Amino acid sequence: MVVTEHQIVALSCGCGQVTLADAPVGVSGRVQYGPTVKAAAVYARGAHFLPFGRAARLLGDLCGAQVSTGFVHTVFTDAARRLGPFLAWLRDLLRAQPVLHADETPARVDGGSSTCMWPAPTPTPCSTSGAARPPTSTPVGCWRASPAPSCAMATPPTSI
Repeated sequence: MVVTEHQIVALSCGCGQVTLADAPVGVSGRVQYGPTVKAAAVYARGAHFLPFGRAARLLGDLCGAQVSTGFVHTVFTDAARRLGPFLAWLRDLLRAQPVLHADETPARVDGGSSTCMWPAPTPTPCSTSGAARPPTSTPVGCWRASPAPSCAMATPPTSI
C-alpha cells in the first residue's frame, strides 16, 4: 500500500491574518483511503461475498489498511449507488431487444428439488405447461422449468 501524506500549512502574518493552504482535489478528511483500497473493499464484498467485517479484516491483513466495518459498508453502498444509472440504462437496453440469449440456471422451484430454469424473455407474455412463476424482476416473458437431476443432463427447450 502506498501512503501519501498531505500537510496543510497555516501561516499567520503580523497583522493577524491567517492563510491556510488548500488541500489537493479529492482530499476531504484528516484520514482517508484512496480508490485502490475502496475498490479492494468493493471487490471483497461484491465478487467474493465476504461479510463486511471479514472484508475489513482482509484489507488489514493483505494491504495494511486498518479499515472499519462501517468503511466497507459505506464504500460498498456508494459503489452500488454509482452503478444505478448504468443498471437503469442496461435494463432499458435489454428490454428493448426483440430476442435475448437465455442460459440454464439451477434453481429450486416452490421449495422442491433442484430444477433447471431457462429464462426466456419474449415480446409478449406467454405460458408453458409446468411453467414456474417468474421472479418479480422478470418484466415480461416466460420462465420455463424442466425438472432434471442436474442441468448438465437437461435439454433446453427448442421453442417456447
